[in-house]
Amino acid sequence: MVLSALLAAVAAAPPAVAVERASGRVAVGRPGEVLVLADDLHRPVAALPAPPGLVELVEFVGGVVVYDFLLPEDGSPGRAAVGVEDGRERLIWPNRGIGEIFPSRHARLTSDGQGIWEYLRLEARLREELGLADDIPDGAGTVVTYRFADERVWAIAAADFAGAVALAPGDALVVTSGGELLRYRALQGVVWRRAGEGEPAVISDVDLDMGAAVLVGQRAVEVVGVAGGESQGSWRRSGVAGARLLADGRLLAATQEGEVWVVTVAAGAARALPFAQLAGGQWPANAVPCRQGSGPLACLHPAPGGVVVPGDGGWRLLPLPDSAGQGSAPPGRWPGDAPKHLW
Repeated sequence: MVLSALLAAVAAAPPAVAVERASGRVAVGRPGEVLVLADDLHRPVAALPAPPGLVELVEFVGGVVVYDFLLPEDGSPGRAAVGVEDGRERLIWPNRGIGEIFPSRHARLTSDGQGIWEYLRLEARLREELGLADDIPDGAGTVVTYRFADERVWAIAAADFAGAVALAPGDALVVTSGGELLRYRALQGVVWRRAGEGEPAVISDVDLDMGAAVLVGQRAVEVVGVAGGESQGSWRRSGVAGARLLADGRLLAATQEGEVWVVTVAAGAARALPFAQLAGGQWPANAVPCRQGSGPLACLHPAPGGVVVPGDGGWRLLPLPDSAGQGSAPPGRWPGDAPKHLW
């Protein structure tokens, strides 16, 4: 299949799923419910009630599923977080009971799944909402978290903050405009700080089980330990649009040209192989048919044993061996009348 045909097939892509990286469980929206499947993509393990109408899966972390929906009262967009084990709502937002600015529909789960977080720019209403000091200038980068367990809101802000990810409620990794990386935790302050190279980077991914984060800069991709900020290897490559950690420690990286690579980072030279090559001929091109605007790797979900990938109306766990032709695994499938599996 040529690339043009592959991209044309995006319009017929299956509904979005959310994959819990640590367990490989998969959540998919169905009429009136969110179905959660085991890591074989076959056995249902939970059915969560959902509002009527379109439900779009966003993420699945730490036993919590997040999905977008339309409020039945007025049709306005909302976002919900629901626990898989007990079926209880953790939060529905936007929620004026917390604040008018935070959380917005852009808020995401913390890396441990125990709350939500958002990166915002400080302005008068947000300052008042959070109770931040007047000496922090307008426009300062602001990290805000909300903990499900006790509904506590926590925030930090500084003029040189350029981006962040919340590892847990009250615990954040922050990059500065000068490329510094620091971890800041409530009640402790700065846990560690690492000097930068004068240019900001983007925190592209975090895996708490691996204790690692991925930084994407203008000239390189680096894996960093979250416990102390130590480098765990890098890949010298410009034009990287996003990168995610795989369960075996490698990276899945997408370039601005639309190519996808599986990268083994190392203290010395990194090794990058085309994603299509490691797919054993089952992937038609070294490119990703992701939905427009959803991000370069939004339709490739790391999971134990490989990557959950879309195509031909369904989803499948695609194993990624160390090199082409090594290893194989049976395809996962939807049960019953659900969409057929890939390939």
